[in-house]
Amino acid sequence: MKQLVELSYEEARKHLLKGSSYFNGDMPPYISFEPILADVDAVLGGKSFLYYKSTDPSTLPNVNYSFVANKDGRFAWRPYELMHPAIYVSLLNEICKPDSWHLITQRLKEFEGGAVDCCSAPVISLDNQTDVATQVWSWWQSVEQRCSLQLQVF
Repeated sequence: MKQLVELSYEEARKHLLKGSSYFNGDMPPYISFEPILADVDAVLGGKSFLYYKSTDPSTLPNVNYSFVANKDGRFAWRPYELMHPAIYVSLLNEICKPDSWHLITQRLKEFEGGAVDCCSAPVISLDNQTDVATQVWSWWQSVEQRCSLQLQVF
């Protein structure tokens, strides 16, 4: 497993363009966001959507897609909101520029070793596990196992 901030800007961009990075909730297998993200990426060609449309998305109502899903088949309804794919890819284009990515990763390194240990930093699967499964495993190792070891010391 690798942390997202350990990736190069090209690797980070490739990872973030995966459908499971765009939305990692449970969807039927026939719903995939990768084709739309790939198409939007091809159209934008590394540019911002503002290059093609001058309207500020904050002035547009309902630019994102909102929906509600049931988590347990009973009363656990959860609201979700999908960011518009053009805005998402535009943000990736900005974040994953070499200078931007370097600035982000350097800034995050400054927080390492502080009073707070971030156990929720995004991780990437290096085997056949999904990124979500790897994220859960990482959290379990970082939090649950560390807590049980600390309890044994007392």
